[in-house]
Order: sequence, then C-alpha cells, then structure tokens
Amino acid sequence: GAEVRFETALARAMLALHARDAGAIDAECAAARRALAPAVAAAAMESCHRAYPHAVQLQLLHELQSAAAVLIAKDTDDGSAALVELLGHWRTQLPLLCNAPHALEPVIAVRVGVLRDVVARAPTPEVRRLAAEGVGSCWLTFAACARAAGYTETARHALMEAGASDGAAAAYQLAKLEWEDGRQGEALGRLHQLHRTLRDRLAPAAAGGG
Repeated sequence: GAEVRFETALARAMLALHARDAGAIDAECAAARRALAPAVAAAAMESCHRAYPHAVQLQLLHELQSAAAVLIAKDTDDGSAALVELLGHWRTQLPLLCNAPHALEPVIAVRVGVLRDVVARAPTPEVRRLAAEGVGSCWLTFAACARAAGYTETARHALMEAGASDGAAAAYQLAKLEWEDGRQGEALGRLHQLHRTLRDRLAPAAAGGG
C-alpha cells in the first residue's frame, strides 16, 4: 500500500544520506511524496486532524533534504557554519509541529539519525561537538513533550538518551521527573551528584583563574 511505499522510500533516502548521494536523496523523497499524494488529498477533504499525520510525513522528507546541505556540503569550510544554520532552522520549525509525542517522535528520530551520522564523520572536533549538542537538544525536547503528555517512562528514556550528550541538563530534568513521581529522595540524590560533578568540573578553571 501507500504507507509501505512511503516507508520504503524514506528508508532508502536515509541510506542515500548516509552514502552522501544527493541525487538519490531527491529521487527517493520524490517517490515518497508520490506515494503519499492520494492519501493526503483524501484526508484533506475530510479534516485537518486526518491530514496532520501526512503533514508530519512530508516534514520528515523536508528535514532529510535540508540535512543533505550539511552532510553533502561542497563548501571550503569544515561544515560548522552549515550545521549551525541547520540546527537554527530546526529550532524555528519546532513551534509549527504538534506538541504531542506521537507526532514529534518521527521528526526527532530523523534529526537524531542525521546528527549521529555527523558525529561519526565529523571532520573537526567543533563539528562533532555541535552535532552531539544537537542530539542532546533533540532528546531533551522530546522528553519535555512526553513529560507534558504524561508519558513518564517515555520521557525517562529520552532523558537517558540525552544524558550521553548533555549530562547536566538530562540529570536536572530526571530529578524533576523523579520529584513529580513522589521519589524525592532519588531526586535529591541526583541533584547532589550533579552538584558534585559540576563543582569538580569547574574547580580546575577556578584554580587557574586564581
């Protein structure tokens, strides 16, 4: 059916992104849009609610093609400027997306996949740092969305993923989650550990400045 054709084309577009094949990315995204066209037209005739899942699918294709400009950059710089531009573009798109886990999850999955690919192939430490921070930001965004919707375990999983890239922010959000769950002792223990970690991290800089 149309959904299978869309998922197949999307998977192929992700593979093309990994292979840095811009032509194949465009071709697969076009095939995915063609697969969606009848369903989008039918859903739009009924209601915005029915059409929204297809709008999310179209957003995934847009994000893949936007990311190609970063991963297949022909610029003379290290790609950091293009990556900063992409991350900024993604941030401006977030308010336009439905703030519900089921709608946000596929978008976050594509973004994380793209950024992890950047981390793995980063030409410089700066690009690797920017991409890793982007991964953490994606998971923190999804965790906040899941938490607001009452999906505590989903939020917890997202925060554990975020911890690999942004340990301090993830630890703080986990503590808030534990506190809301009535596990104040665990929350306080986590905050104390976070305080010690940050203190130890800042101590050498403070000593050097003295």
